[in-house]
Parts: sequence; structure tokens; C-alpha cells
Amino acid sequence: MGPWYKSITNAGAGSLIPVDSSLLATLEKSNEEELKRLDERLAAAEKTEGETEISDTLKARANYLTKIGDKVRFSLLCTAYRAVR
Repeated sequence: MGPWYKSITNAGAGSLIPVDSSLLATLEKSNEEELKRLDERLAAAEKTEGETEISDTLKARANYLTKIGDKVRFSLLCTAYRAVR
């Protein structure tokens, strides 16, 4: 939820919600761990599984990026996904 938290606190842009740096660091660490896990799952699917499993893993990553509010990475993933289809 790091990207979402950043957007609602809008660090430095006059938001009424102050930024809690330790919370932000915790959220970002959690996000990176989950994305790393999904990347490992994708790598394993590319080596041993078929297209369905690869597609499912990419969808899981896209869903997670949506859940945490990471619009930039979600957009890049969608663009890459469309390019390979």
C-alpha cells in the first residue's frame, strides 16, 4: 500500500494527512517482498509451466499492483502484457 499511502499523503503538496516515514518504509518493504515473491513465481512458471500459469501469475501481479495503488508499474505491466499477446 506504499504507493497509495504516498498518494493520499501527497508528501509536500499541502495534504492534511502527515506522512509517517516509518509506516511508509514498512509498507514499501512489504510491497517489495510480495512483488519479489510474484517475480519468483513468474520465473518458475516460465521455466516449468505453460502459458496459462504464466498468464495467471501476470494477472496476480497486476491485481497486486492495483491493490497497492501502483499506477505506474501497473501501466507498464499492462503495456508489456499487450506486447507479448
